[in-house]
Amino acid sequence: AALSLCKFLVETINVDFDNILDGNGRSARTIATANLSKDMQMWARSVGCFLGRYSIDKMVHKSATCTVYFATDEWELKKKDDAKVAIKILTKEKHFQSELQSRIQSASVAVGSDSEKSSEIDKCLDALLNAILSEKC
Repeated sequence: AALSLCKFLVETINVDFDNILDGNGRSARTIATANLSKDMQMWARSVGCFLGRYSIDKMVHKSATCTVYFATDEWELKKKDDAKVAIKILTKEKHFQSELQSRIQSASVAVGSDSEKSSEIDKCLDALLNAILSEKC
């Protein structure tokens, strides 16, 4: 019931989850992330995040083709070393496809002479590319 109420207040009524404070100076987000319910904790950490997962820390690069941000993966906070990520947002699909192909080639080279593994990686990456392009996120 508490999670449903929080979702309603934040998502429907647009209550400011970070700036409304209780008598002890704690935000609603701080209180919700300390809740015993894992579902409440995950929801509270992801509210307002990019793709419901990444809290943007700062922009570190901007060009005609992309913008790069440093961010924190709110789903990986327990693994502090894995929680810091870079997010690259490309402005045009052709730039995205070029970037992805470059990374596919790099992954294939990294596998080296093991052609069976390389072929499997190529198949997986091609499937990923097709899935991403069909979603048109």
